[in-house]
Amino acid sequence: MSSSTAVATFSGMGSGLPVDQLIEATIAQNSTRLNKYQEDQTLYTKQKSAYSTIKTKYSSFDSAMQKVLDSKLIYAYDLFDRKSVDISDKSVATVSTGKGAVSGSAEIKVNSLATPAQVSLSNLGSPITSSISLNDIGVIDGSFALSFVKDDGKGVNVNVDITIDDTIDSYMTKLNKALLKNDDDEDTGLSGSIGYNVDENGVFTLDFSTVEGGVLNPKNPYPKSKSNFADVFGFTKNADSTTMTSKPVSSLNLDGKISDNSIGLLGFDASTLTLPETINIGGLDIEVTADTTLRQIMNKVNEESDCQVKMGYNQTTNTMTIKAKDDFYSDNIFFSGKALLSGLGLTDENGIVKTEIQTQRKSGEIVVDGKTISIRSNKVTAADTGLTGVTINLKSVTPADEPLTISISDNTDDLTNALQAVVDAYNAIVSSVDGYTYVDTSEDSSDTSSTSGILSNDYTIKSMQTTLSMMMMTPVDSNLSYKSLSLIGFSTSDGKLALDKTKFLNALSDNPTDVKTLLIGTKDKTVTGVFENLKAQIKQYMDYDTGFFATKSNSLTSSIDNLNDSIEAEQRRLDAQRTSLVKQYSNLDSIMSKYQAQSAAFSS
Repeated sequence: MSSSTAVATFSGMGSGLPVDQLIEATIAQNSTRLNKYQEDQTLYTKQKSAYSTIKTKYSSFDSAMQKVLDSKLIYAYDLFDRKSVDISDKSVATVSTGKGAVSGSAEIKVNSLATPAQVSLSNLGSPITSSISLNDIGVIDGSFALSFVKDDGKGVNVNVDITIDDTIDSYMTKLNKALLKNDDDEDTGLSGSIGYNVDENGVFTLDFSTVEGGVLNPKNPYPKSKSNFADVFGFTKNADSTTMTSKPVSSLNLDGKISDNSIGLLGFDASTLTLPETINIGGLDIEVTADTTLRQIMNKVNEESDCQVKMGYNQTTNTMTIKAKDDFYSDNIFFSGKALLSGLGLTDENGIVKTEIQTQRKSGEIVVDGKTISIRSNKVTAADTGLTGVTINLKSVTPADEPLTISISDNTDDLTNALQAVVDAYNAIVSSVDGYTYVDTSEDSSDTSSTSGILSNDYTIKSMQTTLSMMMMTPVDSNLSYKSLSLIGFSTSDGKLALDKTKFLNALSDNPTDVKTLLIGTKDKTVTGVFENLKAQIKQYMDYDTGFFATKSNSLTSSIDNLNDSIEAEQRRLDAQRTSLVKQYSNLDSIMSKYQAQSAAFSS
């Protein structure tokens, strides 16, 4: 880092000398060391950047090899045993492959699906009131319209936008406003208001007897709407045509506390609870405290992978379902606990599970290549079908005389793409090193525009690349049928690596185990693969403390820091010299001015 001190300059008016030019010429003559420091600083900075770039290339090469080496970890990462699988009708079933899957095909008919055990509980919640949130009983946001026929025979729709915050009360306020004025604030031709009531049984009644200027459309009282408002309430039009009445509607407040029954559980006496209480739903223990809500219980059941069931609540129908997971093969769902489960209707007052509320698991039936098989789950594995490594997830039965066809074939694309990525990453190292270490061999020694690379004098970085090249083509000491990369399609030309995919695939087909071992070795480490050896070598280069790149970076950083200090010191020396020269020339100018004045006096 350079700095300079501002100094006064002048043109030598007394002496007539070009003082500024003389001073700068002197400083330029004495700046040799500064210029050398700055040149070295620029060189070292560029070299540090070059080493960093090459290190990045090595890191990419290492990562590309690691993707192939990961094939030894678990089947999901194994590029050498990938299969492509297809099924003729994905709407009926999906299929996936795992370890041991064999190329081929199979024909499957689905006669019936397996049905898991299920518990259904209805009419759990208390009757609604007019202050209940419509969203809490399953009404979705959107427009909802009532259609009227005016006295002049023309139709008019009274439209209301239902939002997440609306209650029955707020909805009716909006409805009566829309009865008089449309969205454009124009008169609808109707007057009066629509009355309403929600009784103790949760029955919601709309009264149109005070509406003047028209009547509710008898053929289509609520035209197509975005909200499911009418479906949730299940309105029926009464005989007098002036009122509409809903079905009894009840609901649970999923976020209410169980301890004081703000949950709204119908007929539940919260005083029977002794909290904290531990209940068990589908094999999962859940502690119920004074602050526990039903939503928290449902979330815990649905989020825990060890739980054997899924739990849901339909706000529209006021129905709770507890359904066994597809891989839970028991005929029934198990519960334990007492007061709370009794209140939900899962057990009697003694904590005994009510069998009448459960639907037992029912087996399904499939036919695989002509063999009829009973299945306990819709997730069908090799244990059911005998198709090693194949898992089928059934969705529906197959149409008559339209069996499914499953086709499995080898997938080598992932492997060859990964190997090509290794080749490309290695070649990126070669290109980068060649560019930075290029030596200009021009015969004209006087040519100062040399194009030599910034690392042309570093023979180590070149030898590192040569070492990798030799390691790649060195045979592996083993009894493998393929002992070197050259035998399975790898080759080098002008330092670059290439992969003949056809030759590689032929070798892979001939002896997949030996090809895999050559590249990545064995799990028991009896054979070390080529990529393992290369990674070990790169690890030495990349070591954070003692590796080549760390050593180079630390050395150049230290040199750059030292040069910064030298540049600042040299700049201070030159600034001081400039100040001294200015002072000397200033004194000279003063003396010359006095001499010229005296000479002029004598002449007169």
